[in-house]
Amino acid sequence: MAIETPTAAFSLLANNGGTDYTFSFTTTEADDAVVYLHNTSTGNYDLKTVTSDYTLSGSTVTFNSAPATQVLIIRRTDFNTLKIPNFIAGSAIRGQDLDSNFTQLLRVTQEFRDLKVDKYFPELESSLDMNSNRIKELAPGVLDTDAVNRLQLGNIIASDITSSTTQGIELTKTQSGSNSGDEMVISGINSSPTQKGVVSITEGHAIGAAYTSGAVVIAADKSTASQQGVVKITATTPIDLTRSADGDVALAINDGTVDIAKIKADDLVTSTEQNATPNAVGNDDELATFKALNKRHDIIYQSGTPSGSDFITGKLWYDHAADQTLYVWDGTNWLGISSGGTFVTQPTVIWVDSVNGLDTNDGHRVIDAMKTIKAAVTSASAGDIVLVAPGIYREIAPIDITVNNLSIVGQSLRSCFVHPTPATELNSLFRVNSGTQIQNFSFGGLKASGTRGGHAIDSDNTYGL
Repeated sequence: MAIETPTAAFSLLANNGGTDYTFSFTTTEADDAVVYLHNTSTGNYDLKTVTSDYTLSGSTVTFNSAPATQVLIIRRTDFNTLKIPNFIAGSAIRGQDLDSNFTQLLRVTQEFRDLKVDKYFPELESSLDMNSNRIKELAPGVLDTDAVNRLQLGNIIASDITSSTTQGIELTKTQSGSNSGDEMVISGINSSPTQKGVVSITEGHAIGAAYTSGAVVIAADKSTASQQGVVKITATTPIDLTRSADGDVALAINDGTVDIAKIKADDLVTSTEQNATPNAVGNDDELATFKALNKRHDIIYQSGTPSGSDFITGKLWYDHAADQTLYVWDGTNWLGISSGGTFVTQPTVIWVDSVNGLDTNDGHRVIDAMKTIKAAVTSASAGDIVLVAPGIYREIAPIDITVNNLSIVGQSLRSCFVHPTPATELNSLFRVNSGTQIQNFSFGGLKASGTRGGHAIDSDNTYGL
């Protein structure tokens, strides 16, 4: 017979960062190997499930995903049923069968040895769960990593905490605690008439303190009608003071009592200051007097140039006589910006300006000129005049004049140029109606259609029409 040498019934393997871990012991059956992973949160080893968490091949465990903690593999041999359960009476006993049974019993013994707590040399690889039972006969702890017993806990309360009566604190130690068997009572003591408990109270500044068995009542003295508590209040204009009862004071500012003299001089701009620095920008925390505002902002309405040069830049003066001119002060001189009254609308005149005009304008004021002659003619009524400013006018031909007696007048024959767009250069430029007048224009860019020489009057194919 050959019986295997006793070995450990478990393998505790450090994490190798991979998925494969090999154990050193032998098993009777493949499922005798049980796999655990260390739980760093609870300190226990969590059981893993074959196939779901790992696969087993011989003595190698392969995890489905690499574990992050150490691996514990334990052999658990079936000890309820022998590998060879019965021998038949009178038959030969094979050594192999005896080996199988002896090996099974040997492995069970090894597992009992390795997986139970040793009485003399106990070691644990995970947290100890007492299942709500007590640990008895525990010696006092010595090292920082040792557990303490109930006696040591009581000594901490009864012996290691001291009191100092000079600070008004007294500790009384008794043996009546329900947890450790010891108890400490903490009290604030009265050491002197002004030392009550742990607070020192000193009277002064119209504050009174009355002591009764450790209790203190603090109150403010009321000495006179105008001395309420610890504050003396005197009223001066514009502040109005009302004492409705002892200790009660109401302060108010009555309407119409605040004078401009109460405003700080730095926050007030007078007319003299405005004249001295007429272009000062000013700040939001400044107020101007009425005279200063009048000097700074009102428009001057008079005939003749205002005297002086202390005006703010942008000040306006309207000369209501002569040409009715509006002037603006530029810091040095009065500059005219408008004269002769307002622009008027001329309902029968349509202004056209190729540079400054817009066809969306109505054209009835020179400042609202239209851009093209075609747009002006389209909007015109019978008897109107279209006045065209100097410029180059590229028009979409034809320009159809559908109303009677329409005048289209350029300001200069040599300054008003009209030509069709490239897409309409073969069209007639103007198609007129009765009473049409077209004056002071230079036309160009018009072309005849057809083939040269194709006209019956001049059929020369080089110079003909």
